[in-house]
Amino acid sequence: MVLINEILDFNKIESGRFELENLPVNMRAFLKKLETQFSVQAHAKGLLFLVDIDDNLESEFLTDETRLNQIFSNLLSNAIKFTHKGGITLGARKVSSTSKKSLVQFIVQDTGIGIPMHKQQEIFESFTQADTDTTRKYGGTGLGLAISKKLVSLFSGDLQLQSEEGKGSTFYFTIELEINE
Repeated sequence: MVLINEILDFNKIESGRFELENLPVNMRAFLKKLETQFSVQAHAKGLLFLVDIDDNLESEFLTDETRLNQIFSNLLSNAIKFTHKGGITLGARKVSSTSKKSLVQFIVQDTGIGIPMHKQQEIFESFTQADTDTTRKYGGTGLGLAISKKLVSLFSGDLQLQSEEGKGSTFYFTIELEINE
């Protein structure tokens, strides 16, 4: 079912028939829900799971919680899957703001296996993983990052990566969110 849903979402985004919702979301509560959901999996592997939320970040925005959840679910699932010691950090930082909008950077950082430099752009392509050994060892469809990148672009952001093989990865994106008054 997960694979079918990923393919359907991917095709909807590709066809341009995908619209984001714009509903009130308490960002702190949303990030805490992610912590509750993913910290159990991380702790089961003996990993730390940290949430780092900027104290200056407004608490409520108008955005699409479902699609943000989909992005973070992909990123956090990968972080847990590819990390064997150390931990994962989920972060949210206010970069700047006006009275109506905030520019917010979201970060998922891990101390996992990392991604070789020559594969870092390739992993955002559909049905692609770092190499066949990764697919054999860890499984997966190779769609999660492609979908996440496309979803972030619908928020007018760009999903980016900093990684060093053997030292972990940091996925991050910055998007402008309307503050819910």
